[in-house]
Amino acid sequence: MSEYSKDDHINLIREEQKKRLERIQLVQCNLITSYTLTKDEKNLLASLQADITLPSPAAIGANADLHGFRLVGQLSKEGRRPPSEIAALLHSEVSEFFEGQRLGKADDVKGGAAEEFADIYIRLMDACDEYNIDIAAAVRKKHERNIKRAYLHGKLF
Repeated sequence: MSEYSKDDHINLIREEQKKRLERIQLVQCNLITSYTLTKDEKNLLASLQADITLPSPAAIGANADLHGFRLVGQLSKEGRRPPSEIAALLHSEVSEFFEGQRLGKADDVKGGAAEEFADIYIRLMDACDEYNIDIAAAVRKKHERNIKRAYLHGKLF
């Protein structure tokens, strides 16, 4: 008879996977250089870095311009919408996601999680284009900072 229960075994596997992902993140961000990834870790890293073809912020911004979405509110002297309007538009998409969940909508239907997350992404990419923000660079920088932070960032939840 094994000294570990099935749950113990699953927890051990999860802990090992967590350690592997942490090592991969550290190597990926060049925070450690003395560790060589195993073949399995290299394959996992490649799958994490798989090219996801999404419309660029510029393409999303051009479509928003074409369909009049950037002329809805009053433009600032810089020729762009004020941050408060962009925040309100993002918030409205997050609220639509929340309402879909409250109504029990399946994730893959109109108004479901997938569509609302896509709307949130589109609004965010439009704002990044309008404000000339390199979101990919910003996410990489923030992710590197988050890797170094404490568990739950030192908070209770």
